[in-house]
Amino acid sequence: MFFAATFTAILQFTNNRRLEEKKRYAEALALQADNAGENLVKMAISNFTNFFWNDNFNRLYDDGDNRFVKDSLIMANFSGFLNKFNTRIYTFDANRAPLYNADSTSFGLLNALVSNSKPTNVTDLYIHGSESDNFNYIYRKEISSVYNHAVMGYMFVVLSPRKYVNNNLSLELLNNPVIVTGQIPQNYSYAVYKNRQLFSNSKDFEFSDSLSDQQIPKREFRQNNSFKVKELWYNAGNHTTVVITEKNDDLLSTVTLFAYIFSSFVVVIVLLKLSGFIIQSRFKWKLIKNGLNFNIRFQVHATLIFISLFSFIIIGISTISFFISRFNKTNKDKLMQSTQILAGEIEESLKQELPLNMKAPNDLDAFYNSTLVAQRVIELANLNKQDVNLYDKNGNLEASSQPYIFNENIVSNKMHPNAFEALHGRHRIKFFQQETIGKLKYLSIYVPLYGQNKQVFAYLNTPALNSQYELDQEISSFLVTIINLNALIFLLAGAVASLLTYRITQSFSVIKEDMRKINLGIENEEIQWNRNDEIGDLVKEYNIMVRKLGESARALARSEREGAWKEMARQVAHEIKNPLTPMKLSLQFLQRSAQDPSQDIHSLSKRVSDMLIEQIDQLAKIASDFSQFANIHHTKPETFTIEEIIRPLLLLYNTEDGIDVQYQSSPQINTVRADKVQLRRVFTNLIKNALEASENMDQFAVSIKEQRIEKNVLLTVADKGMGITKEAAARIFVPNFTTKTSGTGLGLAICKGIVENAGGQIWFESEAGKGTTFYVSLPLYIDTTAEMDEEEFEDL
Repeated sequence: MFFAATFTAILQFTNNRRLEEKKRYAEALALQADNAGENLVKMAISNFTNFFWNDNFNRLYDDGDNRFVKDSLIMANFSGFLNKFNTRIYTFDANRAPLYNADSTSFGLLNALVSNSKPTNVTDLYIHGSESDNFNYIYRKEISSVYNHAVMGYMFVVLSPRKYVNNNLSLELLNNPVIVTGQIPQNYSYAVYKNRQLFSNSKDFEFSDSLSDQQIPKREFRQNNSFKVKELWYNAGNHTTVVITEKNDDLLSTVTLFAYIFSSFVVVIVLLKLSGFIIQSRFKWKLIKNGLNFNIRFQVHATLIFISLFSFIIIGISTISFFISRFNKTNKDKLMQSTQILAGEIEESLKQELPLNMKAPNDLDAFYNSTLVAQRVIELANLNKQDVNLYDKNGNLEASSQPYIFNENIVSNKMHPNAFEALHGRHRIKFFQQETIGKLKYLSIYVPLYGQNKQVFAYLNTPALNSQYELDQEISSFLVTIINLNALIFLLAGAVASLLTYRITQSFSVIKEDMRKINLGIENEEIQWNRNDEIGDLVKEYNIMVRKLGESARALARSEREGAWKEMARQVAHEIKNPLTPMKLSLQFLQRSAQDPSQDIHSLSKRVSDMLIEQIDQLAKIASDFSQFANIHHTKPETFTIEEIIRPLLLLYNTEDGIDVQYQSSPQINTVRADKVQLRRVFTNLIKNALEASENMDQFAVSIKEQRIEKNVLLTVADKGMGITKEAAARIFVPNFTTKTSGTGLGLAICKGIVENAGGQIWFESEAGKGTTFYVSLPLYIDTTAEMDEEEFEDL
């Protein structure tokens, strides 16, 4: 939106195309109203030399060549600004007889018109009429041979200004600019003032009939813009002022431009995102399908925007279809009505022109095929401001209000075969035909013309040449309006979708945060929701789940405690029962031996007492192990170095024969904070297990290594014993699991609990037959209150 608004502002402030266009229209209007048009006429007639006519005058004696030459001269010399004039060329031979002129105007009438006209600065060019008639230019030329100067004939060129009308056929076929065809856009209105009095104007705006001195611009161009109207004033000089007005639609055009640019940006962004997504998915449907799992916010947002776009498309298509249908029906009715009126006028006019003594059929055919009939048809068509084509009974072109398109072979001079078959073959009274000339599509109607005794003497064709232009204008106006409205709806839909999806996802975020806090070890809180909506139903179910989860957690805790006590009681009973059984048997044996005088009571008492002491020590060890396991979390943290707990263990074990415990200390002093007694018990247990794993070896060897890794100290205890099997490795830290014939199986479980309470980790690597290595990682203790020198700080 930001870039679209920026682009719109830049284009609106820098686009002067409309202003330049209006300036060109103003100059053309002034040129038509001013006598300065004489210079243009002079330029146009400069090609009518005797040298040209010496080569082409003989072509005027043939009807087809005559029309072709005249149409070519008009198109070649009277285009541009002079196309604003209705141009007619009259030719006569040396005896002043007409040579296939468009109407019956005689040489004498034209010569009299020249005599009553005002000469101009251009030789043989005259002005006839007054300012209210918008001036008629008349050019008279005597054509003589360049060799013997004999008179060959005469030519008259009559130029009469025409009002600004649509000339879509020329516009489409010749690709002339609008200014060349004399077409003023429908959204412009104009007024031309001569000597401060209204000279000519369009009828769709309320212009003043005169100007004051203050209203005439001092400069060449002046703009007067109000909220409703934009005016361009042009001082053309020679007491001529031109005013062009248009409705002030800057706001509407700005919104339209913004809508186009914004929509273009959205389309480009969507295409880029989609292309990038497909490329990143490597054109694999599975990855593309997984990537199309959009979240709820995107789905709601996209749905609202899609609905607005879809409604725009449906409304646009249905309305345009309605426009086209209604326009075609209206255009067909108007064309039919105007054609019937024109055909009736032609038939009635020809009946009046028909000589009274003309009775024979051949004479009638000659009359209806005469040039007079063709001229009368064109005259009536011009009076009714209609384009017509007249075909004879065989479908050949007789006359046309747009002859040059036939002379230039743009259109065939034969009647359309479908129309000819319908009217001539099936005797239809009318036939509509959709026709095309170049890119111009238009509706055309064919009707028969009836003469005496209701006999068809010709076929009249009326094309609606401006029908496609009017339809395009109507559709364009509608599309501009609906695009403007849809741009607003599109933006509102986007904003509403953003707010709505934010509200929905915000509610889900609250639920998500509360669900994230759910834990079995705490009292979970219920969500408070005051609205009775779908999310409220979800919250209600969530609260029910929280209550059930709390009850389940309490029941599970009770069950776990009961299970733990039961397991503990079972294990304690099992471990105590093992030494009690031999103790009981030994005492019973001693009791029976005491009753037998032959037994050596003294030696037997000594053996029994030794065994009892051994079993009592085993009971003490069992009690000690369970006591340690129960008191793992009861710690007394203190700060000490690793070497402080390893060195005493070396002195303890290396004093025994056959035992070799190696210790590789770290070059740095590694300080930890933990329960010193418990941590010493960990390494005592690990060394003891390593020695027991080496019972079948020749030498009991254990290596201990200390090293610092980043912010931790790592100790390894390695032996070369029999190793740990894969089955035992999975349960090595599980309480009550042991691979020995005796013991509680709590040793490594206690070690794991002590290390984890100190913030460390314990793990092992083992290979059957090659030994086992236990790793103990503990976090270093950093005393922030102690002062350190630079070297100690660097080491740290």
